[in-house]
Formats: sequence, C-alpha cells, structure tokens
Amino acid sequence: MNGLPETSVTVEINVHDTGAAATLPGNYGATTTVDLAATPIDDLRDYPLSVWQVIHLLAPYDNAVPMLSAAFPHHSAPVQFAWEALAGAVRYELVIAKAADAPHAVIEVARAASLTETQYAASLQASDTGTHYDFSITAFNADDERIGYYLTTYTDGHGTDYSFKVTD
Repeated sequence: MNGLPETSVTVEINVHDTGAAATLPGNYGATTTVDLAATPIDDLRDYPLSVWQVIHLLAPYDNAVPMLSAAFPHHSAPVQFAWEALAGAVRYELVIAKAADAPHAVIEVARAASLTETQYAASLQASDTGTHYDFSITAFNADDERIGYYLTTYTDGHGTDYSFKVTD
C-alpha cells in the first residue's frame, strides 16, 4: 500500500503557538492510532484528528513556567487548584491519583470530579513516605469531545501530569 507498513501506527502532532515546548499552555496536540492495513488510502488522505489544547494551570503551580526538576513540590491541604477557562469547554474532568514515587505506579484514585467551574479545593491526606499525588484535568465541549488537557512542562521538554506531595 504505497510503501506504508500494513499495521497500526500512532500519529502524534504538536502545534507550537507559545514557547519552545509543545507542552506549554496554549499549544495544541493530537494523538491517534490508525490501522493502515484496514484503512483505504483515500481515507488516509483526509483522516480526521481531534486536536486538543494544553490547559493553563494557575494554582498551585503556573505551568506556563517549565518546572526545573522532577522534585515534588509540597503543598498543605486543602490544595487549591485553579486554571484558565478553555474556549468551548462545558465541563472539566479532574483526577487526582495517589502514586508511588519510584518506580512510578498509580496506587488509587484519591479524587475524581466532573466540574463546570475552573477551580477545585482538594482535601487530601498527607503523602506517605514514597508516595505523591498526580493531578490531571481534561476539558470537554458540548459534543463530549476532548478539547483540552493539562501538562506540566519540565526543562528537558517532556510533559506530564502535575505531581506533588501534601504535608501536614
């Protein structure tokens, strides 16, 4: 089939609108898996991609500034989260997971909420030795399509959820 592998491939596209890193707020991304063996070549030419925008977190950390290290910031409970509203978003799905530090592994979902507002106060237990919390937020439009996702940008350029510890 025109030199393409006859298997599934993952396509990732990043559009830099702000800053040098694709994971900074205001930038866009899209990821999809395409089954090249089952998709006709004419359909591949116009294959739809659902593009989402990186959400700008304002508190407890401003993700417009790359994080200098993978060290976990410490916060007192309740941890106050706030983010900029995303144009077209009608709801936000928030997840805070308790995770092991190393190797990283999710232990449990500590909080999950469907929100229309752009702030959330999380009353979390203090982090145990060797554990932390991972925060993520996803924005959806009226058609229930993902239009935004939160990413922390690290100085090495990679992006991920906001990881932090809670202290007494």
